[in-house]
Amino acid sequence: MSYQEVRRVFEAPVSDALANLAEPVTLFVDNQPFVDADAAEEYAVMRLDFGQANVSALQSNIEFLRGSLVVEVFCPKNRGPGRAQVVIQAVIEALLRIGTCGPKPTSGAYGRLNELSGPSFYSLDNKPFFSARCGAGFIASYN
Repeated sequence: MSYQEVRRVFEAPVSDALANLAEPVTLFVDNQPFVDADAAEEYAVMRLDFGQANVSALQSNIEFLRGSLVVEVFCPKNRGPGRAQVVIQAVIEALLRIGTCGPKPTSGAYGRLNELSGPSFYSLDNKPFFSARCGAGFIASYN
C-alpha cells in the first residue's frame, strides 16, 4: 500500500491543470506550508482524506482504499464570479479525467472518483476572497 502514490493520482492532474491556466494558480496540498495570501494572490487548496482501507473476504483482506477529496480555489473578492468559475472548471475537468483515460494499470496506483459535488461558490466574510469548492469520494488501489 502506498498512500503517497495514491495521493499523486489525484493531486498531480489538478496541480497540472492549475499550472497550465493562462494565469497559473498555485495548488497547496495537505501538510504543505503556506502563508495565508492577500487579495492580490490566487491559490487553491486540496485536501485528501483516507477512509476505509480494505474489504474483508472469506480468506483474506483485500486492499481497497476509499476516501474523500475537496478542492477550494480562492480568487480576489469583488471582481465577479468569472475567474473562480474558470479556475474551478479546470479543476473539475482534471478530476473527471482520472480513472477514465484507459485501462487500469497492471502496477502502481489507480484511482477513480465517485460522484462529484459542486461547484459551490461563496464569498468569505473575514477574508478578501471569493471562493469556489468541489469535492468527491474516491476509491483507489495500489499494486
